[in-house]
Formats: sequence, structure tokens, C-alpha cells
Amino acid sequence: MRKLKTLDVFEALRLVQKSGLKDQLVPLIERFAKKPEEVQKAGILGVLTLIEVFADNKCEDLIYKWLAGPFECDPDEVRNMELDELATKLQELTEENDLRNFFTVLSGLLGRKP
Repeated sequence: MRKLKTLDVFEALRLVQKSGLKDQLVPLIERFAKKPEEVQKAGILGVLTLIEVFADNKCEDLIYKWLAGPFECDPDEVRNMELDELATKLQELTEENDLRNFFTVLSGLLGRKP
């Protein structure tokens, strides 16, 4: 598992744009940016919101690609991951990263888009 990097912010931005996720994700990001004590919930709810929207918008492959970066694996490995392993990796992702900063940067970039 690697830490989130700048490239992950821009990859997430592309995911939001391609999926039409902005209307659902921006309020979530803003809510948790104001409550740093709930940053783990922000990460988990953010990923679950991504999955929900991507499933509806046929953007499933985009989420596999995005998670493959910090998980340091191939998108197909994410696609075929056991649910308990995915949950463990998502938990690890939230514990090893400053998700408040990640969501603050993402929110700022989303705010600049029309």
C-alpha cells in the first residue's frame, strides 16, 4: 500500500467528472472537511459513494483503476478482490493517509469547475 499522491487527486477528479458524481460528493467532502475527527468516515463514505454512483453510471472500471494506484496492484486484481480483503485495504488506506487534506484539495479543484 502506498500513500496517496498528487496523481491520485487528479485521477479522482477525472472520476468525479466522468461519472457526474460532483453533486453527491461535494457535500460529503465539505461535511467531513469541517469535522476532522470523522475523517475515517469520510474516506469510507467517499469510496462507497463512488462505488454507488459508478455502478449506476457504468463507470466501474474507473474505480478499479483509481484504487489500483494506492493498492499497488492491477485494476483487475481490485475487480477480483475478496470483499474482506477490499475492506481491509480500504481501512488501511484511511489509516495511512491524510484524507482530510486529500478531500480538501479535491473539493477545491471541484469548486473551480463549472
